[in-house]
Amino acid sequence: IISYAKNFSIPIVVVINKIDILGVDVNKIVNSLSLFGLIPEKWGGDTIFVNISAKNGIGIDDFLESINLQYELLELKQSDCKYSNGVVIEARLDKSYGVVAILLVKNGILKKGDILVSGTKYGKIKIMKNDKGEFVNEAHSSIPVEVCGLSGVPNVGDDFFVVDSEKKAKSIISSNLIESSDKKNIKSAFSFNDIFSEFEKNKINKCYNIILKADVIGSLEVLLCVLQKLSDKNINI
Repeated sequence: IISYAKNFSIPIVVVINKIDILGVDVNKIVNSLSLFGLIPEKWGGDTIFVNISAKNGIGIDDFLESINLQYELLELKQSDCKYSNGVVIEARLDKSYGVVAILLVKNGILKKGDILVSGTKYGKIKIMKNDKGEFVNEAHSSIPVEVCGLSGVPNVGDDFFVVDSEKKAKSIISSNLIESSDKKNIKSAFSFNDIFSEFEKNKINKCYNIILKADVIGSLEVLLCVLQKLSDKNINI
């Protein structure tokens, strides 16, 4: 995450949580992070460090002030665009509501009834809730909202954007599906050959196929990452 932020010149605010727990050594944490080039301001660096306890509300005001400071220094402003866009930060399949996606609005105003596209999924927003679970009709820039109405569960991290008609959404989805299918075929062919070469090279005699079911897409990504690391020369997952 640190490398990603630095590569894209994204400012970093380090938030050290759970400082209310007995025995927490904040200085040790700061020293560890300094090895990755995150030098706190009090050491002459340019990284903001904030100590908080989310449970007890300690340091939350300082945390918000540090974000506002970055906002002012970078002169961040919302783009004046007709159609809203943003990013998917979580998604799941709900028994009551169907596909539920948590979106973070980047630009414009996202409204109930808007038709949006994200990757190979699209839909009309039927329900919109804010972070408190209250029903709302619109969300402005930097506001996260939970929406229902998409045709399928979108990928976490995918961008979304609003279009003016369902016809246009379907047209975009068609081209995205073709592109996605091409990538999948290339990846499948590579994986197939790669597995056989591993069998020949390491004489793998056990191969386990696993079906994963998770509460949200974000959890699924973590589980996949962990399981892939469990594979070794004798067992292939």
